[in-house]
Amino acid sequence: MAKLGAKPAWTSYAESITAARTLTAADSGKMFFVDSSSGALAITLPAVSGTAALHFEFISTDSTADVTIVCDGTEQKTAGVVYTCPDNANPQIDVDAAATTVTIVTAALPGTFVELHSNGSLWYVQGFADDTDLLTLTG
Repeated sequence: MAKLGAKPAWTSYAESITAARTLTAADSGKMFFVDSSSGALAITLPAVSGTAALHFEFISTDSTADVTIVCDGTEQKTAGVVYTCPDNANPQIDVDAAATTVTIVTAALPGTFVELHSNGSLWYVQGFADDTDLLTLTG
């Protein structure tokens, strides 16, 4: 029987990010609403080694400035696919097997999102933006 007031493991927490931030393993499972209306933001992921099953989701709430999500400085290990759909026409796919940075670019519409999952060796990325080059994998 569940303990009264207990939170199921599958339930995520929502939180806003309005300034630069370094995430920790304790932030895993959170959904972050990212507000860059005060300027560009940098969000740093925890080191990937030994962090299997960590998960973060980022949703842009405005299109004022770039939001960068970067690997911990000691480990540059991100791989993934992001989808963009220019003019609601032909979807574009950006694939990078050795990226270090995911960027939600200025002008991406609110609702642009990125999810990152760790297997303890890599951060796996998936995301969606409304137009080409508004969600990028670089590095």
